[in-house]
Order: sequence, then C-alpha cells, then structure tokens
Amino acid sequence: MNQPSLGDLDVKISIGDSTLAQMLPPEVRAEVGKSTSIDVSARVLRFSRHLLPGMSGGPVIDANGEVIAVVAGGLKNGTVPVSWGWPATHLPNLLTASHSGTGTVAPSTLFSTTKDLTSKEVKRCGALEFIKLRRATFGEIAKTADDPVGLFNIALASGRPRVEIDAYEFDIWTHRVSGATVAVPADTALVDTGEFCIARSESGLLEQRIMGAFAATQYEVQTVAVRFEQLMARPGQWFGLDPVLTIGPQLRADGFVVNRKGAMGVPFGANTAIHFFETLMARGGTFVGIMTYNNRMRQYQMCTANPAAYGCSEVLDELAQWTRFLLATRLSTYPVY
Repeated sequence: MNQPSLGDLDVKISIGDSTLAQMLPPEVRAEVGKSTSIDVSARVLRFSRHLLPGMSGGPVIDANGEVIAVVAGGLKNGTVPVSWGWPATHLPNLLTASHSGTGTVAPSTLFSTTKDLTSKEVKRCGALEFIKLRRATFGEIAKTADDPVGLFNIALASGRPRVEIDAYEFDIWTHRVSGATVAVPADTALVDTGEFCIARSESGLLEQRIMGAFAATQYEVQTVAVRFEQLMARPGQWFGLDPVLTIGPQLRADGFVVNRKGAMGVPFGANTAIHFFETLMARGGTFVGIMTYNNRMRQYQMCTANPAAYGCSEVLDELAQWTRFLLATRLSTYPVY
C-alpha cells in the first residue's frame, strides 16, 4: 500500500495519565470541542515518537503482542506534531456501539488523514539524515510554535505586514528517529556539503547552515555544540549578542534543550558587517545546529520607517528574505512528548 507504518519505530508511552485537554493549547482545545465530537477530557496515551498522517487507526502492540492502543491522531505543534492513541480498553465499547459518525471535520491543527509519503527528498546534514515531509505557511506553524515571543520579535523588527509574513512558506525537514525538525525557506535548495547542509538565497547574501550529530550525554552535547560553532565561525571582530533575537538556554520538561542567539560583527578582510542567528538544540541522543547568516548587514530601520524613500524597494525586498531565514531558524525544534 506504500503507506507509513509504525513497524519501524520504537514507540514508548509517556509516563503519567494525560488527557487531550492537557495536551492542547487553549485555542486549539476550544476549536476541537466546538467543531468535533472528540471528548477532550478523555484519557489518552501520549507517544514518545512523532507519528505521521496515515498511521491513524493502526494498532499499537506491546512486547507481548497485545494491542494496547489505537493510533488516534496528532496535533500540529509548530513545525512538528505530537501524537496520541485511544487506550485499547475502549475497544469493547466500540464493538457494541450503535452510534454512527456525524461526519464532522477535524480542525486544521489536527491531522488524521492518509497521505502518500513515498519518494520524499532526503539529505544528510552531518551525521543525521533528514527527510522533507511537507510545506507549510508561517501562519499555520506559528499558531502552536514553541517560541512565540522570539517569532513576534522577528516579525516586528521586519516591519512587514503580518498578513504578508503569515503567507511565507517553509519546507519542513525531519529526522525520523529523534523527531528533530528543521524549517528552510520554501523554494530554497538544501545542499549536502559533507559536514553540513547549506541553503542560500538567490542573491547569495543570505544562507542557512544545518548540522546534525549524535550526542548521548550533556558533555557530548556541549562538545558538539562548540564544534558546530567553530565550524561555522568566521574570524573577525564580534560586537556581542543581538539582544532582540537572543533569549538564552531553555530546558523543557521532556528533556529538550535549546539555545537561540544572534550576534553581529565584521569578519577579517570584509568591508561590511555580517549578522548571524543560530538555534542549538538537542534531545534523545541527538544534536542539531542551525545558523543563518546575513552577509551584508544593512541599516534597515530607515527604510522600514520610510518605505517610499529612494533605494528602499531593494532594501525591503532583502529584508523580507532575511526575515524568512530568521523565522526558519527560529521555528526549528523537537516535538513535545
């Protein structure tokens, strides 16, 4: 059938009872309750692996061959989904139920549909292999992203209308085993250079570099993060962190650790300033580093304040492209378990 299967995934059940109400953001919880007959107060089993559209309705079987759950669906959580199943204790009730479905359609933040996931593009960025799963707009992703403040700061600094930013499209690349997910501006080719992957704007002024690695301990994560920054470093004089884009290290309850930061400086031999912004993230024995460069940093504020000024059309087009690269790097994350 060429449809995705759970057979190649080591799926574990998250510890502790969970309900859909606990998993869903308030606005999504309200949407589910209003537009579907799903009971958000019902207990579900949260999976320790991100599942894919097309797996819904499949059985989850334990080591003894017993069916313990039925895959129910997933929640779009920024660039990545979180997934759950209904406990198998509901199956006897289903067999005797006389209720026929109402035909209600799930809201756009949930998925349960079948999709053909064959013939997808694959790139190896360092030690990790990423598969391109889908394309999504910023408006779709931002609703449930894990860093709304950082995304808001980028959108605000860009000076672009929110309706324009919401229409920006991104290609979503995922490492299947760990769930590490990277966003790349749509229609920007991702090229494997050996040690890392790189995506460049048509002008060559903007570029995004991605490197994945295996790192099982905190020491290994720190070591590979330093190596990533050394590999990406451009010798020169750096002026310090960008306070608008830098939030600092954050640790999530499920073990996800992330550090998002930016800086500006002048490389040796260059006559223009450059800016970089990076996301360093790790969980479950893997590390991914993503760094975006603006190789000709301009004073954009004048043109955002007076778009009609002479020469500002080109500057604002460049700023729009840079905004896409910044957002892509900030949207990169791991699923919530």
